[in-house]
This record gives sequence, structure tokens and C-alpha cells, in this order.
Amino acid sequence: MKAVDAGLVHEIGMADPSTIELIVSADGIKAAFPAVIELVKSAPALDGFKITAFRPRSPDGFRLEVAGQSITDDVLSYRLLPEGDTLGIELFIDCDLDERGRTLVGFLSLDQRLGEFDVATGLKWIEFAAGRPADALPIIGLARDFDSRRGLVAH
Repeated sequence: MKAVDAGLVHEIGMADPSTIELIVSADGIKAAFPAVIELVKSAPALDGFKITAFRPRSPDGFRLEVAGQSITDDVLSYRLLPEGDTLGIELFIDCDLDERGRTLVGFLSLDQRLGEFDVATGLKWIEFAAGRPADALPIIGLARDFDSRRGLVAH
């Protein structure tokens, strides 16, 4: 993959009990998106394999251990704000993490909720902050809220 584009990364897992899934990702770098699309389009069809472009949305139930902190849906909230024909987001992480930890958790949780493509193309700006403001919404509603404001999206 690095021969195609230095920005490409991959994940391998099971799509179901009999199908291996290879996820080709640009790791959020928009300049590498065309390489992901071309690579996945040119992949041969193989029995027992599924090739997916970009990290997809995942089901609810996010859990991550970072710097001794257990990060779950319970500590994540957001405000989604219109920004022209796109959206901006403030993602709040209500636990004790430094800025680097919040950024890591923030991008992982956004990719999990919205998928890599929508995070990179549907959000004009992203801010990560500590705490939970009174008007912030629970993270479990983010995908539905985003889709209702964005219209037709790729997942």
C-alpha cells in the first residue's frame, strides 16, 4: 500500500465468521482519498474477502482505554454547529486527559460514530474539549443528527 500512496494504512478483521475484511484508510488525510478509492476499485473480488474503502461507522458501545482512563459513550458529548454547507463540531470528553489524549480519543470516537469519509468531508472544523456543557448532546445521537443535517452521505 505504501507503494501506492505513503499515507495509506489498513486494518484487518472479520466482517462475519467467514469473511475477512481489509479496510483501506487514508488515516483521515484528504490528499490520500483518491488513492484509497482507486486501490479499492481495482481490488479483485476474492471469495471470503471484503475490501472496504475508509474506516466505516461502527455500532454503539465505544470503549477505549487511554492513559489509565476508561473512555465510553458515557463521557462523550457534542455540539454540532452549521458552517455554510458543512458542519463544525465540538466534542467534549468528560475525563482527565491532556490535550494529546483528548485529540486521540476525539478522532477515534468520531471515526467510530461517523466513519472516516464523513469526518473528513462533512466537518469543516473539529474542536476537542474537556468537560460536559449543559447544552451538549450525548454522543449516541451524533450519527443521526449529522445525517439529518448533512443529507445524503457516504457511510
